[in-house]
Amino acid sequence: MNPTPNPAPCAAFDDDLKAYRDGELPLLRRFQVRRHLHNCPQCREEIQLMQTLSEEIQVEDSAPLDADLRAKILHRAPQVTVAPLLNRRSTVKKLGLALAGFALLVVGFNASGPFSMSGAPSPSAESSDARDAKFDAEKAREISPSVSPVTGAVVARDAVSATAPLSVPPIAMRGNANSAAQLEQRRSLARREAGDDFATFQGQEQRLSNNTKESYLENGASYAPPQRAVHREGSVTVAVDNAETASQSVAGIVQNVGGFIATNSLSTGGDGRRSATLDVRAPVEQFETLVAKIGALGTVRAKSINGQDITQRITEANARRAVLAKEFSIDQTRLREKEAKAKKSDAASISQLRAEVRTSRLRAAQSRAEWDYLKKYAALSTLYVVLQDKTKPAAGWTSGLGPTGAQAWNTFTATAKLPLQLIIWVLAYGPLWVPALIVWKSGGASGSMLE
Repeated sequence: MNPTPNPAPCAAFDDDLKAYRDGELPLLRRFQVRRHLHNCPQCREEIQLMQTLSEEIQVEDSAPLDADLRAKILHRAPQVTVAPLLNRRSTVKKLGLALAGFALLVVGFNASGPFSMSGAPSPSAESSDARDAKFDAEKAREISPSVSPVTGAVVARDAVSATAPLSVPPIAMRGNANSAAQLEQRRSLARREAGDDFATFQGQEQRLSNNTKESYLENGASYAPPQRAVHREGSVTVAVDNAETASQSVAGIVQNVGGFIATNSLSTGGDGRRSATLDVRAPVEQFETLVAKIGALGTVRAKSINGQDITQRITEANARRAVLAKEFSIDQTRLREKEAKAKKSDAASISQLRAEVRTSRLRAAQSRAEWDYLKKYAALSTLYVVLQDKTKPAAGWTSGLGPTGAQAWNTFTATAKLPLQLIIWVLAYGPLWVPALIVWKSGGASGSMLE
């Protein structure tokens, strides 16, 4: 099949034929020229001619040009100034050096930014430092020097004030005009003392943290941050041979890991299968071990495990406990001083202070109880265990006939199977007895004819 003539004019590809033969065209243009050559015999002939001329020129020995002719050609040739070629490597090198110098300038400027040309801190830097110091001082007055029992983190008072706002007893509203000012002064004193304790404690904590990290690094070990408080919960359903026996085994496993069983119930379904449900409490460290041991009692049908991070709740409760305990101590001290200098005219103010002390004592006790509960809640995990009897094979309809009826039915079915088995055996051995029967029949027929 002859190629179809190219509708595109050859003039569009004349300038690219030489570059195509030398392999200097881009990929897309090379593909276009190749497609044109496939459809254009003239261009293919021109390419072939270029190839032939190139080979002939390479084969022939070139004779040196005459000196006079060379001088005449050079004299008549136009003078063209050729631009020098750019050294790409030197250009890239200079550009890299310029970028490196600019980066050093930026780093040096940022490092010496807070200082002026004379070496002293600039006014903007001083104002920024003053603002930071003022902000730290204000935050220190609102922070309690408390440490989380789990993470060791310092806890701010912001969450405490949001969850446990200070309230004024109703009796204080009936006091004199200075009662509100005295209450505000007492709270300010508590915050100031808490802030001083926090500053001291923060320095101790920083030194302790640095010493701990240095000791880890000296021993060649990596520093590990304190572990978070995570309450684990889950449920597991296990199919066992005997639910009652398996529940006793679960009780032994729970006791061995240091836990206890909150509830244990056993029930029987309509299909006769028993199911045991247990509410288990165990230490968080033994949670995974407990789940694995209970699952090994049978076949696990369903399992769900989840965790709840309560580190923030514990730290907030610890901070609330520390602040309220401090306020209760201040209230007690003020009440004792007031009672020591008591006068008959101060009976109302003493009654007001006693009411405030009772309220502070109650709130401190509540915060202490909440903190203790959260610590225990984080230390214990909850696991709901369901033990089910394995599914028994479905009984036939003869199960309701009783022993005698079932035996009779089995005998009848065994007898009814005999004719069917006989037919199967006859058909199976047909290739053997059918030829024998044919031979016997033919032999009997020939004997009767002889007689």
